[in-house]
Amino acid sequence: MVEVDADSAAGLRAEIAAVYGGYGQWPGLVRELRLSVVLVPTSAAGEPLACDHDGIQWLLAFTDERQLAEWAVARGGSPAVAVDYRTVSGERLLHVFLTSAGVPAGIAVNIGGARPVFLPSPGIEPAPHADEGSGVR
Repeated sequence: MVEVDADSAAGLRAEIAAVYGGYGQWPGLVRELRLSVVLVPTSAAGEPLACDHDGIQWLLAFTDERQLAEWAVARGGSPAVAVDYRTVSGERLLHVFLTSAGVPAGIAVNIGGARPVFLPSPGIEPAPHADEGSGVR
């Protein structure tokens, strides 16, 4: 497990805010993910949680415990119940998960919150509506 502190994903959070503000860029998101440590929720068996949408396997990752809790509540969980997770370097997610998934894959960051970001693996084009008004591609 990787050590995580309050600032371990500060750059990623700032880049997400920049993208939503209209001045951030895709390469900046990928760079900041590489440099960050994120929280990856796990199943009872300790496996990273992922979901399938339109044939793409999305690994779930969060920039902090607040974002993780918002996701848990959005899917019907109680804010009083802790969610199991691992701390993982963004670099590892990009190089291990995306390359070994065996299917089209991506990383879904902070889903369930106000500013979700979807980082598909190279070669996957996001749906046309994915960038409407948000600058996220």
